[in-house]
Amino acid sequence: MTEDSHLVELGKSIRKGDWNAVKQFFDRHPLDTIILSDKGYTALHFAIAVGKYKIAKELIKMMSETDLEKKITTSIGGETALSFVVKRGITDLARCIVEKNEKLLTIEEDEGYIPVTAACARGHKETTHYLYSVTPSEVFLPQNGNHGICLVSSGVDDG
Repeated sequence: MTEDSHLVELGKSIRKGDWNAVKQFFDRHPLDTIILSDKGYTALHFAIAVGKYKIAKELIKMMSETDLEKKITTSIGGETALSFVVKRGITDLARCIVEKNEKLLTIEEDEGYIPVTAACARGHKETTHYLYSVTPSEVFLPQNGNHGICLVSSGVDDG
């Protein structure tokens, strides 16, 4: 079997939600080197994109803090796994990622947003509230960039 056919099988296993097959694959291959698409999607990004959140949670448990900091390439720039989930408003996965690596709360994606401002700009109220509660408050000070004004100007309506 070629490397490409292994990746196709991994993608199929993720799509089916077959954690045993996914785990068996990563027992034989390094987790941090597997790219499943021309956009640079890792297995984690792919699981999130196809809505397999249980698989995503298991992959997060297996990943190192450094693995989670890697950015994928999209049409508009780079995204960490955290920015990838907050743009989709998936609070539960955001919480799993932050529990593993709090540093991600302050890493900007290529558009210049940090996770809390990305969630807010997209109107994801629950995700924004969660991220705001765990993001270091000094990040929002004017001397540290425009994140505070971005958050205020985007504002998620409580109503």
